Amino acid sequence: MPPEPGPQPPGPASAQTGARAAAEAAYADWVLSGGAAERLDAARDAFRALGDGFHEDGTPVAGSDGPPTPALRAMAGVVRYAAFEAAGEVAQLPPAWHLLDTGRAALEAAGADSAEDEETRRLLRACRVLRWHALCLLLEEAPAAIDPAASPDDLTAEALRTAEEVGPLLAEDPGDRYRWHLGQGRLHRLRLTLHTTEETRDRALTHYRAALDTGWEAADRHWTAYLGAEIRALWALLRTTPDPGELRAAAEEMSRFREEHLARSAQGGTPPEPWARDAATYAAQLHVRLWGVAQNPAQAEAAEPYVRASLDGAPDGTHTGLQLGIFGQVLAETGGRRSDPAAVDEGVAVLRRALRRWQPERDGPSLTPAALITGHQFFLYQGDQAPARLHDVALGVRHLLAAEADGAAGPEYAGALAFAAVAGAFCREVLSAQGEFDPENPDHAALPESGEGGILGRLGDAITEGSLPFSTPTALTDLVPGVSRTLSDTGPGDRLMESELARWRALPPGRRRAEVALGHLALRPMVDPAGTRVTPELVREFSACVQAETDASPDDPRWRRRAHGVLAFALYSLDLDGAGQDLDAAMDHVDAASRALDELTARGEAGERERTELDHLRLQIQGHRGRVRGSRDDVAAARPLAGRPGRPRHAALDPAPRRDPAARRSRAGGPPPPR
Repeated sequence: MPPEPGPQPPGPASAQTGARAAAEAAYADWVLSGGAAERLDAARDAFRALGDGFHEDGTPVAGSDGPPTPALRAMAGVVRYAAFEAAGEVAQLPPAWHLLDTGRAALEAAGADSAEDEETRRLLRACRVLRWHALCLLLEEAPAAIDPAASPDDLTAEALRTAEEVGPLLAEDPGDRYRWHLGQGRLHRLRLTLHTTEETRDRALTHYRAALDTGWEAADRHWTAYLGAEIRALWALLRTTPDPGELRAAAEEMSRFREEHLARSAQGGTPPEPWARDAATYAAQLHVRLWGVAQNPAQAEAAEPYVRASLDGAPDGTHTGLQLGIFGQVLAETGGRRSDPAAVDEGVAVLRRALRRWQPERDGPSLTPAALITGHQFFLYQGDQAPARLHDVALGVRHLLAAEADGAAGPEYAGALAFAAVAGAFCREVLSAQGEFDPENPDHAALPESGEGGILGRLGDAITEGSLPFSTPTALTDLVPGVSRTLSDTGPGDRLMESELARWRALPPGRRRAEVALGHLALRPMVDPAGTRVTPELVREFSACVQAETDASPDDPRWRRRAHGVLAFALYSLDLDGAGQDLDAAMDHVDAASRALDELTARGEAGERERTELDHLRLQIQGHRGRVRGSRDDVAAARPLAGRPGRPRHAALDPAPRRDPAARRSRAGGPPPPR
């Protein structure tokens, strides 16, 4: 919205000529026209002719007559902001902000507050008001453009202080007051995401009600009322202790606003506003949060139509990684409940997008989507052996191991992390064998190696009270029974095991045959937890193959360490299954692995990490033997090995939906409401 027109062109008469004079004339023509669109285009073109250097930072460029005057700088900012308002292009905001900010400062320094020229005072007023609007918008779109060193909290506080300074500058025009209240409501909305307090919530709601009370005829009252519903939705989502009643009421309110708007759009023959997608995103998130709070998977079905509405036709970058992770979980769960593999694959595709977009500093740990895509794609690979599934496994494993390295995985994820280690090793081996392993691919590069990647140590960590929890956390699997149902068919895995066994038996004796047998023994608890595929008889056959290669390799301590460690683990895991194995023989294998490790350590090829991993395996077997036999000596011997530091953990909150830049446009030609 341009400054109010007066009888004379705004700004002091300029001695500049050429492009500067043309820009001033075009600005005056636009103002006197009352803000006509074609005159704005002419003014924008005239200021562009001054050069991009002037537009970006106000410095002179070739052909200019020195530094621009304060008035010219302010005019450029007003025109650039008006161009943003007309086109809704967020890229216009940072330069508009800079020109308005420096133009305001230059005018104030030149004494524009007390200028005799009314047009100069009006230009300063417009510069101050539009600078505040740009500040509000940049806080949500690109806060670093304001001050890279300032925190969002400090910037929001500054914008709220500036709002109080701008208020008295506004005439008692309903449109100005509407936009002022709307802008403050948006600032308190942003503050609510930083400080989830009732006071902040109530201030935002108060300003939105005041905006409606201005009675401005051009205001979109339905959208303004929706903004109040958005505050109630944010409050329900961000509370530390969610209230099921608030979640349910907010979801119903979002749904109602969306349906009413879609009906009005259809009746008027106009496309829906971008905020209709925001409403769907909120409704989906509210149902998902209710799903978790009430432990009711049926809420996934309530969320599904809103998930689809939010995703349908959404431009890239609309959703955060966390939102896509939630949406993928919903689609996979509802597809599984309907026994619809195509729908489950659709959910997996969204999980893949989520992990590609994930930013831990914004979205928190990626444990849930990573655990789901890793487990789902690994187990389905047993049936169809589609290489694309292994690429998804690699993606999920990278995220799980990264979360562990960041200290973001609590003890409830110990099983998922052990799963990730062995699934990742399997994935690396298969991709390498198929010629698809790419060391430049960060997903592939993060995959652990089966021999020296610390798998046995992870297995030792995961074994608790005689169990091997190779799974996602129970709380997660209980919450997504539909996803789990898609993995319950044992037929594909049985057929894969039969073909793999035939292929293994056809290999000639030697290291390759022993390597494959070693892999089956190490992965058995994960790929066959029930023991129906890798039976005790088959374990003995694999073990004999590995032992033969070990006997033939007395000068290879690296192989002997791996082989004896896995053989010890194989006997131990069978005994856990009730197969009554020789635990003394298992301990003998641990001792043999330890001797091989001594050799490697003496050669400088192993260190404390490898020793710790082997000690953990010894701890599990020795402690288990003591419990089985009632031997206090075994339990006492295992106790000194048991200490290992735990992992810190943290959680992330659901963010509000990202905003479509087109939603920044004004509803009635004035400055767009800050969002």
